[in-house]
Amino acid sequence: MSTDVTRSPGGGVPAGLGLNPQIIGQAENALRALLERTLASTGLAYRHWVALSVIAGSGTPVDESELVARIEGVLKADEVAARGVIADLRAADVVQPVPDNRSLIRLTDAGRALHRDVREAIGPIVSGLFRDIPADDLRTAGRVLTLVTDRADEALAGS
Repeated sequence: MSTDVTRSPGGGVPAGLGLNPQIIGQAENALRALLERTLASTGLAYRHWVALSVIAGSGTPVDESELVARIEGVLKADEVAARGVIADLRAADVVQPVPDNRSLIRLTDAGRALHRDVREAIGPIVSGLFRDIPADDLRTAGRVLTLVTDRADEALAGS
């Protein structure tokens, strides 16, 4: 028998369901705290890490307007805040514009090293957190959390 969330009292998540906003929030807060502890010695805040990871993950220079949009989407921030994150990264000399196309942003050597060092530091922690969770459970959780995120993004866009 499936649980119909739309028919629960108050329209929320039914009691007894294994996943709810509180559990999702607690997991996100714990993971973010671990990342922020790792970032503490780098001078980066979480918002900077997000932008640095977007650029590093692209493998090529990123169009600044596209980067702003990605930062806005991930952080649920406005354009001014997103551009401020990029300015902070430029001031820290971890990103720079591409000389022959200043609308593109790339990591500096220091930015690549910083990204690598943080990934190497947080990797074993994350691996330990997920080490004995069955792969099928992780795939299911990933699908569910992606769906919840997509629906929340749609709700935000509609408001």
